[in-house]
Amino acid sequence: MTQYRVWGYQPSSNTLELNQVERPTLGENQILVANKAIGINPVDWKFIHANPLNWEEGHVPGVDGAGEIIQVGANVDPKLVGRRVAYHGALKRHGSFAEMTPLYPERVMMIPDGMSFELAAALPCPMLTAWQAFEKIPHNSNRRVLIAGLGAVNKILCQILVAAGFQVDALSASLSSEQAQSMEFITFIVLSQSYLMATWRYLMLWASRVLPL
Repeated sequence: MTQYRVWGYQPSSNTLELNQVERPTLGENQILVANKAIGINPVDWKFIHANPLNWEEGHVPGVDGAGEIIQVGANVDPKLVGRRVAYHGALKRHGSFAEMTPLYPERVMMIPDGMSFELAAALPCPMLTAWQAFEKIPHNSNRRVLIAGLGAVNKILCQILVAAGFQVDALSASLSSEQAQSMEFITFIVLSQSYLMATWRYLMLWASRVLPL
């Protein structure tokens, strides 16, 4: 396969265009991943619309993806060929919006047996964001933490917090009681249409009960 398909960036219109390009030549410390699924994150569409890094025409966006290693460079262990991996790439390099993506091995994570490529591709950016948020919280177990909203990042963050011994309260418009129990929340409130008012009222109530005077 000498050519493969990519979604190439078009700076004049801040859009993507499906093109055929030549298969990349790997560096001696790189690997080539045949993508089976890609993740789409806010950082992707924000950079496509604003282009803060001045991507040139043909740049391939996409920080997250999952697939199979099909080729390695001269300095990379050939036993990696065939391994199922997920990855979080660098914004300045060609990314996952393509049939193949060249990467450095330190960018990939092995996918556990039984996990689909689709799930694996959806995890790297939210997981890293959740971990960065967790690292900013003073690590005092048995302290209570309030999480407002349960998107991909906060769902992962809540699980990290519970595993670390924190007591988690949650606000969500979509959380079911079964999900709340499985995630071991102390309390949770499912928000109504008056989202903002309910949020602020609960925040004040939570603070008055939990925060020291």
